[in-house]
Amino acid sequence: MRGRPRESAVDARLLEAVRALLTHSDYSQVSIAQISAAAAAGRAAIYRRWSSKPELVFAAVVHGTELDAERFDRGGLSADLSALVEHVVALLSTPVARHALPGLVADLQADPEARHGFRARFVAAEVELVAGMLARARSRAELRLDHPISAHSVHAHLLGMAWAEVFLVGGEPDARAIVDRISRSVLSTLTTVGADDAHTS
Repeated sequence: MRGRPRESAVDARLLEAVRALLTHSDYSQVSIAQISAAAAAGRAAIYRRWSSKPELVFAAVVHGTELDAERFDRGGLSADLSALVEHVVALLSTPVARHALPGLVADLQADPEARHGFRARFVAAEVELVAGMLARARSRAELRLDHPISAHSVHAHLLGMAWAEVFLVGGEPDARAIVDRISRSVLSTLTTVGADDAHTS
């Protein structure tokens, strides 16, 4: 059903309505009722697709539940990681994301049920993408097959630094410098953890 043109058109209108509303308003100022009206779609259409406002907003501003892992396969761990970090930093740096994400995170912290659903739909997809990147690195012998670090740890490291750089530290005029700093930090951790474990085994 979701593949039908009419359904796809409703999806597109809802996502575009969210982005348009968040262009000049913060997350807390945008309601489901406003999104429904702007998209000319009923609330039922929204909740058939997303179980909560945070899910809808995240899908509109950052990404949906299906991620294109191939776009981050650049033939080597360093290049793969840099491409992923560049993508994350670019997404977080848009004006719409700056209006949306702090309030969205606050909403999730206040609602355990919404947070659980969000993690299952969106965070799990991100961790799976990172796991694929690490698996490719192992297949190319860039990491040992028994390398101890988890995809969850790499995801948290990368996203935590990106969030801090964009929302907390700020003031960096060169996005490339941010990307390089995060990429080097994550890659250094991967290399150090693997080397330390090998040395003590």
